[in-house]
Order: sequence, then structure tokens, then C-alpha cells
Amino acid sequence: EAHTYRGLDVANEGMPTVPYVHVRDSINPAAPYFESSLRDGIVAMLVIPGNRTMVGGQGMVVKPHGVTVEAMTVKDRAGMKVSLAPSGRTSRMSHMQKLRRYFTAFEDERAARRDARQAEVETATAKGEKPEAEKPWDKKKKPLLDLVEGRVKAFIYCPHASDVFKAIELSKSFGLDSVLVLGPDGYKAAEVIAEAKLPVVLDPRLVHRERDPETS
Repeated sequence: EAHTYRGLDVANEGMPTVPYVHVRDSINPAAPYFESSLRDGIVAMLVIPGNRTMVGGQGMVVKPHGVTVEAMTVKDRAGMKVSLAPSGRTSRMSHMQKLRRYFTAFEDERAARRDARQAEVETATAKGEKPEAEKPWDKKKKPLLDLVEGRVKAFIYCPHASDVFKAIELSKSFGLDSVLVLGPDGYKAAEVIAEAKLPVVLDPRLVHRERDPETS
């Protein structure tokens, strides 16, 4: 199963940006979902945070059997959830602005650290000294660094076909290695997705009905 948040005690966090949380701390090996999946012939699944947190945290691939999370683990870090679905009373435009601002602020910090490090190395070299070891990133921000540097995939939830354009823009702007998690009408953006050459996770519902806004 390419994408699920079942098997977690809580699918979404209360804060909008939590890249540092990991589903290993939330997976319940005794959850009925895993036993049912194994009975249905599913041998592995990507368990990842839900769609109601802007940057929801890190997912992992597990087997649907084992008495501990460690025994179930196939791949410990297999992606990070980014959602384009506004939560609460937030509008779509406000949600996107917050998301862009969040990544832009991190890119600014990353650039500042890079410039400071270069200055340290140049100063030490000019003095004939060996530069000190680079300071490690804060543990809360290191997962986001791995995301923007392509070591972890971004699973971007697009609730509507129109969100696909925003997801592609976000991926290009911040260099994200992205997988699009599509809503039920994602098929409407098929040509755009094909042109962008991005992998997708299809909506699990096999039947999708739409109402005509002018006649319903």
C-alpha cells in the first residue's frame, strides 16, 4: 500500500509544521488494520502522517506483522508529508502563503549558515589554521534539511486537481523530490502531471461522483 495513515493512534498533529515527528512513535502494531491488511494480501505499506497538518512529519515502510515497530520496519525514513489541504477556517490562499513562507524562511536560514561557514573556513585558512568542525543542525530542523536536499521524498497531498499546479510549483521552487498524493478528481490534471514527470499515489476510492454546481 503506497500511502496510508491507518495504524497510527492519531493521524494529524495539532501544530501546523512538525517535520521532526516520526510515525515510529505512533504506530500501534496491534492495530486491527495491520492484521486485516495481511489477510488481504498486503505485504508492506507506507505509513505516513495524515493530510490535515501542513508539514506533518516523517513516514516509514512497515510489514503488517510483528509485535514491535522495530520488527515491522522495512525502511525507517521513507518520506515526509506536506499537505495542501487547509485546516480549520484557513483559506486555500492563506494556507499556500504560510507554506511558501515556511520553506522560504528555512532556505534563508540555510543560506545564512552556508555563508557563515564559508567565512569561517576562509578566515581559518588565511591564518593557516584548520577550520573547526561545522556545527550540526538542530534536531528539529535536520529532517527539513534532508527534505530540501533530496534525501527524503515529499509526499504532497493535493485534495483537488487545481492543487497539482501548486504542488509542482512548490517542488520546483524548493527543489523537493516529490510524490503527488491525489484527491478523487486528480485525473483532471493528468496531462500536467505527465509533463512534470512526477510519480503519483491515486485516491483509494474507485468511484467518484461530482455534482454540477449549476444544476444541483
